Amino acid sequence: MSAENMEVRWFRSWFSPVVHLYHGGRDQYGEQMLEYQRRTELLKDNITDGRVLLRIRDVRPSDDGQYTCFFQSSVSSEETLLELQVADMGSAPAISVEGHQDGGIRVVCRSSGWYPEPKAQWRDHQGQLLPSASEEISPEANGLFQAEIAIVITEESNQKVSCCVRNPRLDQERESVISIKEILRSDMKSEKETLLSEQEREKETLRSEMEREKETLQSEMEREKETLQSKMKRQKGQCLGPMGCTEDFMSMNVTLDPDTANPNLVLSEDRKHAGRVVVPSHIWTAVCCEHSDNNEKFSFAFLGMNRPDSILEPMKVTQLNKKLEHLYVNRPIKIFNDDCN
Repeated sequence: MSAENMEVRWFRSWFSPVVHLYHGGRDQYGEQMLEYQRRTELLKDNITDGRVLLRIRDVRPSDDGQYTCFFQSSVSSEETLLELQVADMGSAPAISVEGHQDGGIRVVCRSSGWYPEPKAQWRDHQGQLLPSASEEISPEANGLFQAEIAIVITEESNQKVSCCVRNPRLDQERESVISIKEILRSDMKSEKETLLSEQEREKETLRSEMEREKETLQSEMEREKETLQSKMKRQKGQCLGPMGCTEDFMSMNVTLDPDTANPNLVLSEDRKHAGRVVVPSHIWTAVCCEHSDNNEKFSFAFLGMNRPDSILEPMKVTQLNKKLEHLYVNRPIKIFNDDCN
């Protein structure tokens, strides 16, 4: 009997909405379930003989289960129940060494993309089952399943072990094999890489600490420099005595004790003031100041080589006196006569 003028309805649990509907001589999509839209096709090659086929594309786990095919004409109706079984073979098992456990090496096998839930097991080289340390079958976001099974391997174990993941619906399995020597070699490599990684981390930590110490030292030096510059700026105009210095510190006006001054100096008529003193090999300066808060005196001095790359060394005035004695006159020098030393 021809079904060309019949209604052909495919549905799941409910009569409507439908998986697919043929009515009035053509396919109707107004009542179709959302999850089947653009995935179904009614094959009508034998519709005149009362036979039709439903094709579902891009099959997914949710398609698994029972379907009802319903025929209805103007005078009669018939229906039949069918079951669709979805099955998928997952990925080849991946075996990895993941540390130590119970005096042995923990080896883990993972495989994903199975449907329905697979069965996983370890076997020795003779195909005998081996006890697993743990086993977990868990769903994935796409409705498929993944398997993870672990075993503890010892040096006394057999030469090879295999991980097998089986689809019970298809009665098919995927298997991966690994040798004990390979496991031990992988474990040694992993330990070596871990050790090298730890050494690199320690080196990096040491470098970071040294860099931080360097930055801290530079920061402290900058703060000391700024403090000294700030102190000199606050005391500007409060320095006592006739002593002064040029900006390049190459020559300066000084007030000397006539009794202790260098006899080679050309002194003024009062024998207390020298002319401009040129220092060929070194440059230096000394300053005596009075604090604006308590009127206490303080002094400081600098000495350096007379070179473009020279750095002035800060020191006490008494230290400068001794260095100048050593550098030039080999006799006592006292730059200031009062308590500024």
